[in-house]
Amino acid sequence: MIHLANELFNQRADIKMAHIPYKGGGNALVDLLANQVDLYFAATASALPHVRSGKINAVAVTTPNRIPALPDVPTIAESGFPNYEATLWYGLIGPKGMPIAVVDRLNTVINQILLKPSAREKIQADGAEPAGGTAVAFRESIANEIQIWGKVVKDIGITPQ
Repeated sequence: MIHLANELFNQRADIKMAHIPYKGGGNALVDLLANQVDLYFAATASALPHVRSGKINAVAVTTPNRIPALPDVPTIAESGFPNYEATLWYGLIGPKGMPIAVVDRLNTVINQILLKPSAREKIQADGAEPAGGTAVAFRESIANEIQIWGKVVKDIGITPQ
């Protein structure tokens, strides 16, 4: 996802930053901290401690809105690229054919948990924003993400390896 977020930015900003492949985000973050690379599209949760300590600078967030953990950091859209958004999200997905009663029960319980102030505070402290919603809306969101990121993959010529 991080590579694709960078490539989407390249497309929207009409620039070409060099992609440096890493085996994981931790290695890329280490190189950023050591000034071996100039820029890294990092997951908020992994970069946040280093931003708070002043070891790295948060230039912008890729989400459509500012995040509570970094309220003074603008979005990329606010920074002059209004058609840019790349949100790293997590969701609970079950096997095909899962009984709808189970889906509905899990969805209800998870949404209730996400409404609890303690859960919201913990999630926001890690730089994320609790969302919740319906299973149908989540399915539609996944379909939309597949279209967006599938186009980026096709445009830059990424092939399965």
